[in-house]
Amino acid sequence: MPEPTFTNNGKQILRDGQHYADAVDSEAGQEIFDALSIPDWLDAEADKCRQRATARAWRIAADNIRAKFHRKD
Repeated sequence: MPEPTFTNNGKQILRDGQHYADAVDSEAGQEIFDALSIPDWLDAEADKCRQRATARAWRIAADNIRAKFHRKD
């Protein structure tokens, strides 16, 4: 199953183009979006890491977050 794509449009968060969450204002919407983007950030950190073990730990953490929060119910 492909990984969902999250986007934000002001106060609304979308997952694969479908409504996912609402926020009280645009700033809160951005914060929710940023939190949902943490696995992508962890993967980017792994790409920059020079130690294989540390890079693997970053990727494992990203995968665990995706498995917990990004699955479709």
